Amino acid sequence: MDEGVVQSLDLWQLGGYNAAASWLIMVWECIITLGDEVEYIWPMPNTAYLKWLYFFGRYFALTFQTAMFGIQVGYLAQHPISLHACRTFRLIEMIASTMLMLCFDAVLLLRIYALYGLCTWSSAIGTFGVFIEFAATIVAAVLTIPETLYDSRCTMVRVSKMILIFVVGTFISQAILLWLAYRRRERAVQARSTIACVTIRDGMLVFVCFASFLTIVTIWTIHNSPVTTLLIFYIPVVTFVATCRIILNLQRARYNPATQQFTTEIWGLYESADSFLLSDGPFQRHGAY
Repeated sequence: MDEGVVQSLDLWQLGGYNAAASWLIMVWECIITLGDEVEYIWPMPNTAYLKWLYFFGRYFALTFQTAMFGIQVGYLAQHPISLHACRTFRLIEMIASTMLMLCFDAVLLLRIYALYGLCTWSSAIGTFGVFIEFAATIVAAVLTIPETLYDSRCTMVRVSKMILIFVVGTFISQAILLWLAYRRRERAVQARSTIACVTIRDGMLVFVCFASFLTIVTIWTIHNSPVTTLLIFYIPVVTFVATCRIILNLQRARYNPATQQFTTEIWGLYESADSFLLSDGPFQRHGAY
């Protein structure tokens, strides 16, 4: 059998395994955090932006990943598709991933707006950072999808190096948002503000995860490794977990500030217990939670 056919078959099988793994991670995440969702998210008023961002980031991601899993291991296994249909399919996948990234960024932007109040320069910088990520994703999709090599099952045999545009744009955007939040660190501790401390702590954790993920993608892409095609399955998973966990932590801190129990308890990533106590800030009074 031709070596290229063997490689394509192996990648299709590995793609199926990774699609299943990423889907199972999402299902498991939904199960273990369902109690927190019922307790902290469902009672939120319908005017709360975070409530709808949570539902979108959680259930749109789960629905999307379920569809991807079914198509990957079901339909495409029995029905080879044309190159045009394959590129359209991958474009839809990229659009969905972009929407999930923007949902996560919107959560961080709401935190930035809360930290800086009516300070327009910080809001403008944060919005500009998100725009960089969005623009980089669009450009990367336009350049990457046509240049990527596919087989008859729409398996990505080799990903174009143009995907590095997405990597750079995402890294810059997340770095800007983390920097804006971290600038308020000292003031947050002095004011005993949960908004800032939870945002900074979880923001740092998410930044490390994104940076590690993007570094791996960069290394394998530069070396023309097919591993890059498998990592793409986990972009929705990372944004899914990050979006929901940050919102759940903020709600836990709001209703149970004395417990200091959060969904991402990692030693060394948070300040003293006092730093998580709530201050009666204007952001809370306006019902943004």
